[in-house]
Amino acid sequence: MVSNRKRKRLLSFPCICRVSAACFVVSIFILIFLNIFLPISPLPPRRSSFGSTNLDSRICEIPKIPLRSEAYIEKVVSVPKISNCHDSPLTKLMQNGTLQLLRPDLYTRNECTAYEIDRPEELSNDRHSLRQCVPFDERNQIHSITSEYVMVACGSQTLEYSYHRQILPSKESIHTKLRHWEDERGQVPMSVMVLVLDSTSAVEASRNLPMTMDFLLSQLNFIQFSKFHSLGEPTMSNVIPLLTGTHTKTLFKERKWLDQWDNVDFIWREFQISNYVTAYIEDIPFLGTFNYGLQVGFLSPPTDIYPRPLFTAWELNKKEKQKCIGDSSLWKFIFDYQLDILRTFDGIAPTFTMPWLAWPFHEYFGTLSSLDVNTLSFFQDLAASPSILENTLLIVMADHGFYNHDYANTHEGLLERRLPLFLMRVPKILSERIPNIFKIVSSNAEQVTSHYDVYQTLLHVSQMSTITNVDEEGDKWTRPDTFLHGHSLIKQIPEGRTCRETGIPDTWCACNLPPPPPSQTVIPENILLDVHPFHLFRLRDLIG
Repeated sequence: MVSNRKRKRLLSFPCICRVSAACFVVSIFILIFLNIFLPISPLPPRRSSFGSTNLDSRICEIPKIPLRSEAYIEKVVSVPKISNCHDSPLTKLMQNGTLQLLRPDLYTRNECTAYEIDRPEELSNDRHSLRQCVPFDERNQIHSITSEYVMVACGSQTLEYSYHRQILPSKESIHTKLRHWEDERGQVPMSVMVLVLDSTSAVEASRNLPMTMDFLLSQLNFIQFSKFHSLGEPTMSNVIPLLTGTHTKTLFKERKWLDQWDNVDFIWREFQISNYVTAYIEDIPFLGTFNYGLQVGFLSPPTDIYPRPLFTAWELNKKEKQKCIGDSSLWKFIFDYQLDILRTFDGIAPTFTMPWLAWPFHEYFGTLSSLDVNTLSFFQDLAASPSILENTLLIVMADHGFYNHDYANTHEGLLERRLPLFLMRVPKILSERIPNIFKIVSSNAEQVTSHYDVYQTLLHVSQMSTITNVDEEGDKWTRPDTFLHGHSLIKQIPEGRTCRETGIPDTWCACNLPPPPPSQTVIPENILLDVHPFHLFRLRDLIG
C-alpha cells in the first residue's frame, strides 16, 4: 500500500516535471539572449576570399557598392508598406500647460480622461506610472499640466489615445544650468546633436533617403566619412565605444548584463559637467539600447530630457501596423520634439541631444524610405533657423548596416554591414574658433574612422569651453591616456591610418577588398563576419 506521503509525492511529480520543463525552456531563451548580446570572443579573421589580406597597408580603398546591384534586385523582392498617420488630433497641449480637447463633436469631455505620465516611484522597472488629472472643464480644458508627458484616452468600448510632451525649463536639473549660463553672461558654447539611424549603412541611406542625403550634402554642406567602419554586430559592439570610448568587453569585465547602467560614464555626463542641457530619445521601448535583451535600463533618468516613460505608455496602446502617436508618425513626433528642444534653449544654454531612431528600418529592410520626407523636413526647419544651425555641431550616423535579411548575406550586403552612415556638419561657431576646420574635417573624412573617434570628438567638444590655447589648426586638446583608441575628428588625423590602429577588428575591415562580383550572391564560408555564435549558426544554415 502506498502511504499518503508517497502518494502526494507521486501526484506532485508531474507538476514538478512541468515546472522543470518550463524552467528549461525559459533557460534556453535566456541563454540565446545572452549569447546574442553579451560580448563573446571573436572568430578568427577570415578575409582570403576577398583577395587582400594585408591589414597593415597604409592605403585604404573602399570598394564601390552599387545602390541596386543584381544581388539587391534578386534579394529585395518587396518592402513592407508602412501606413501613414492621418487621424486628426484629439487634444492639444499648449505652451502655458493647458490641455485642450479639440474634437468635442467626436468625444464629449466626459468621455475623455487625461493622465500625467511619470516614472514609477520604485524606479527599478524603468517604465512609467499614470496619475489621473482633474476632468475637462466646461471649456473642454484642463489647466496647469505640470508633468513633462501627458496621455489622453477617449471613448468607452474602444479607446483612442493622444500623447503630448512639453519642455520644462523649471525642472530642477535644467533650471540649475540655465542659472549658470545666465550668470556667465558670455557666449554660449557650441551645442551638439547626434542623430542615430539604427542599422543603416551609408549605401542604404543613399538608396532610401535620397532627398535627405541630397539636401544634407549639397545644401547644408555636410561632410560624409567614406571610410567610417562598424566595430561589430549587434548594436552593443558599437554603442559602448560610441558612448564610453572603451571596448564592450572591457566594460563587461566590470559589470553584468542585468546590472543597471547608472554607474557607467556615458558621454552625456561630460556634457552635464559642462552645464549642457542633455537629452537621450529612443523611439521603441522594446528596442531600447539599454533595455533590449532582458536589460533593466537606468535607475534614474540618464539625461535631463529622457522620454522613455512616454513611449512605454504609448507602446501599451499603439496601433501595431502604424506606429502613430495621435495624428503624427513616430519619427515625426521625435523630430518635432528634437526641434522644440533646440529652439527652447537656443542662445540660452548649450544642448547635447541624441535622438536614436530604429522603427521601422531596424525590423524591415528597405523601410528607411518611409522616413525620407520627415527627415528632409526636419533639416529644412533647421536650415530656416540659422542661429541653431550655425551654433550646433550636427552628426548623422548609424551603428552598423542591416544584417537580418537575405541581402545582408551577399557580398554587397557584407560590405554594407561594415560601413555604416556617418555625416558631420561644421557650424560657423566652430569655423570662427578654428579657421582651417573645414579642411581638417574634410581630410579626416578620407581616413579610416570608427565609433571610437566619435566618442573622442564628443569628449573634445564637451571640454572645449575650458581650452584657451587655440590657433588656425585647432587647440591643444589630446586624447586622455586612459583610452586606447580614438582621435578627435576636429583635429587632423595622420594620413595612412590602418584599421588596427583605429580599433577596428580584422574581420570588420573593409579596406582594399575587391568590388562585388556579378555572380556573387552568398557569403563564402571563409569570409564570415566576426559575429556571435547564434548569428554564425544562422548564416551557416542559410549558406547550406
